[in-house]
Amino acid sequence: RAFARLDSLPMPDRTRVDPRYGERYGIESLQTKRGCVLKCEYCTYPLIEGALNRVRDPVTVVDEFVALREQDPAVRHVFVVDSVFNLPVRHAKEVCRELIRRGNRTPWTCYANPLGFDEELARLMSRVESEPKFVAVLRRAVVQRAPLFRPSREVAAWRRLLRELA
Repeated sequence: RAFARLDSLPMPDRTRVDPRYGERYGIESLQTKRGCVLKCEYCTYPLIEGALNRVRDPVTVVDEFVALREQDPAVRHVFVVDSVFNLPVRHAKEVCRELIRRGNRTPWTCYANPLGFDEELARLMSRVESEPKFVAVLRRAVVQRAPLFRPSREVAAWRRLLRELA
């Protein structure tokens, strides 16, 4: 059951990564949680990582985020590799608040979903760094299987965020 407590796992050993990757691309990856509660017909994340969200402590996440740049100045961008960063939304907000508190200036990218996306999260994500980029995950299967999906409100928040970032 140790895998269920992600904060009990050691930080990834990035010394084994070929340094040419960072030199060429300047991208490093980070995971804030594992698992996905969505049941999208096309997706393998629940099979690979489990169907329950297991989150890391936001302070520990940001410690790793900051360490990426400190340990390798070639890192110019962080890709958050969570299946869907903003679910659970409370955890995403806590990570964003901690990145803001620590003065993050490293651009980052994540997968996000309009499900549960609200105005507060839109504001927080837009404040984390001057030009964060997001990849939307919105499929018919998600909408059909998500009874709490409120398209008018959540998609409107998503569109406002994208306008702010443009």
